[in-house]
Amino acid sequence: MNFTTTINIPYCLYLYRQNIKVFNALRNEITQKMQKMKNSSEHMPFDPADYVDNPIALSRIKAGITQTELAKRLRVTQAYISKIERQEKVTAKLLKKVTRNLRQINILPQIYFFLDVLIIA
Repeated sequence: MNFTTTINIPYCLYLYRQNIKVFNALRNEITQKMQKMKNSSEHMPFDPADYVDNPIALSRIKAGITQTELAKRLRVTQAYISKIERQEKVTAKLLKKVTRNLRQINILPQIYFFLDVLIIA
């Protein structure tokens, strides 16, 4: 059996226009609430270090690269990077390899002091 999806273009355009109308109608309210959040003491910036314990995952996220990009640079698979990022403990040798690689391509914005302590390049 063959299933095909029929896309109703006029209806899709209608929904798109409705979303734009709703956003435009609420734009001032949204802007005011966002400004209040920005100025309030309750608003805290997102810091991956608060949520990510693995130093390799944290370094990769701070460098702004994907697991696939890091895997290519280290000549391993993305699945391997995923595996080591899920581990609770990472060896000093692996930390050193990843840190050295990220430093070579100048995309490591800030290595946390604990990486510098563990890894003496």
